[in-house]
Amino acid sequence: MENFAGRLIGREGETAELGRLAASATAGVGQAAFVVGEAGVGKTAVLELAATTAERLGMRALYGAAQELERQRPFALIASCLEMDATPADASRARAAEILRGNDRYGLPEVLGGTGEADFATVEAMLGLVEELCAQEPLALFVDDLQWVDPASLLVVQRLIRSVQQQPLLVVGAYRPEPRGEADRLSQSPVRGNCAVLGLAPLKPPAVSALLADLCGGEPGPRLRNMAEGAAGNPLYVRE
Repeated sequence: MENFAGRLIGREGETAELGRLAASATAGVGQAAFVVGEAGVGKTAVLELAATTAERLGMRALYGAAQELERQRPFALIASCLEMDATPADASRARAAEILRGNDRYGLPEVLGGTGEADFATVEAMLGLVEELCAQEPLALFVDDLQWVDPASLLVVQRLIRSVQQQPLLVVGAYRPEPRGEADRLSQSPVRGNCAVLGLAPLKPPAVSALLADLCGGEPGPRLRNMAEGAAGNPLYVRE
C-alpha cells in the first residue's frame, strides 16, 4: 500500500489508533495491539508507519518478522526483533545472547527436547533485556507475520503482553488469520484486555480510487477502474 501525505490510504483509523497507543506507551502506560488481515491487505505497511510514528514520539522502534522456514527454530523471531542475531555491541544484548546460545537445546521442551531450566532462563533473559531497554527509553516492538512464529517467541510475546502496562512499552503483532492458529489464540486469550485487535478489511471503492490516483499520478480512466475491481479491494493486487 502506498504512503500518501504521511498516511496510508484507507487505513487512517488503524494508524491513528496505533499512534494513540504509542503516545500512551511513551507516557509510561504500555499498550499492545494485533493487526490482522489477509495477505496483501497492508499489515506490514501499517506496522511500518506505526514504527515511524513511534520514533517521532521518542520511542526506540525494533522490528522483526517471523519466517516460515524458522518455525522450528526456538526464539528465532524475538531474537531477531531484539537484534541479537549479530554479535551484540551492548552488554545487555550480549548477556541475553550468551544465555540464548548457552545450551544446544534451548527451545521449548516439546519443540526440540530442551531442558525446562534452559527454557526458563532464556525466556527470562529476553524479558529482562526488554525491561532494560525500557529503562533506557520508551520501546516499541513490532513483530510481523506471526502466523509463522516459533512457539518459544510466541511465549515471550505472550509474557510481554501480560505485563505491558507496567512499563513504557508498545507491542504490536501482525498476522494472517489461520484456523486454529497460535497467533489467533493469543489475540483472543484472556490477556486481550490489554490489547487492541485491529482487523484490516479490503479497501472500500473510494479508497481504491484514491490509491489508483496516487499510483498513476492522476485520475484513473474507466478501463483502469474496471481492472482494479478485480482486486477486490486488496491493495497489493491493486498495485499489481
